Amino acid sequence: MQFGVNLLEQRKVSPGESQSRRRFKRWGVIVLLVYTLCIAILFTFSFYLTTTQKRLNSEKQQVEAKIKNFEKRESLALDLKRRAETIGKILASRENVKKREVSEEQLLAWIKSMAIPGISLTKISLSQAQITLEAEAANALVLGEFLDQLQLTEKKILYLNLDTLSRAKKGTYSFSLKADFL
Repeated sequence: MQFGVNLLEQRKVSPGESQSRRRFKRWGVIVLLVYTLCIAILFTFSFYLTTTQKRLNSEKQQVEAKIKNFEKRESLALDLKRRAETIGKILASRENVKKREVSEEQLLAWIKSMAIPGISLTKISLSQAQITLEAEAANALVLGEFLDQLQLTEKKILYLNLDTLSRAKKGTYSFSLKADFL
């Protein structure tokens, strides 16, 4: 048999003290349960917010894709509308041109007013309100100035088309253009 000596002082716990310890343990357990419940509620709410955010983000992306699709359709519709208006104006202008004859004297006077140094006319064709010019420019600057002057003319040019443009070995530019007048 072994005998042991208990060196720790044994205190007797009074009934009031043991009751307060039990109360303390009980309240500790209750507080711990409340904290656990709060943490569970927070995790659940966090999970709910995360799933809601993912769902809303996917819906947002779908709506943005639809908006981009509608914007493309709208821009195409606007472009088509503008083109239809432009074509209508051109057709109406062409009808007016066919109805109204421009005299050769007026077209020749217009050509004379457009003449600038460095441009040599080689061929002129006149028909109704259309003129076809073949010319030679001394250099690119003169050609650019001539084309700019054509665009700024007082007579309204309905249609201006540079048909051909070539550069000769001597540095001159040969070109032909057609112009329709209003």
